[in-house]
Amino acid sequence: MREGLNIDFFHMVKRLYTRNGDNGYTLVSSGRISKDSKLIEIIGSLDSFCSSLDQCRIDLSKESRISVEKIQDKIINVAVQLLMNKNADRITKEDIKALEEQIDKLESPIPANFIRFNSRLSCNLNESRVRCRELERKLVKFLKENKISKETYAYVNRLS
Repeated sequence: MREGLNIDFFHMVKRLYTRNGDNGYTLVSSGRISKDSKLIEIIGSLDSFCSSLDQCRIDLSKESRISVEKIQDKIINVAVQLLMNKNADRITKEDIKALEEQIDKLESPIPANFIRFNSRLSCNLNESRVRCRELERKLVKFLKENKISKETYAYVNRLS
């Protein structure tokens, strides 16, 4: 188990299927909801973004892999918060500041061919960026409805 990962969600899953079919509904802490709900759409985007980061981790240095895993843990905890109505490890202003410091290190200087994706890693990182931007757009409604914190939104914004 990685440090910082809220594992409660994973312990409650007894098997990967129900043997009953779901008729387009899924179970969350508040009961059964339609799979086309905004919540499930956002959970899918969180999952998609984390999955794309897995592709990136393959080609990263050990130090960078650890940084990406910490980001994934934060994103998974956002999903747990939304699904379980629990206070998983919340994203803080300190988390945002630490992420900004990491980004500042990476951005200096920005290469002239920044937009060109000439390697598997650069293509995978771009795919993650695109998925994160999609997630960010979907989170706007939840931000306006106070279903996520300003810090959570800001963290995703910095990642995109």
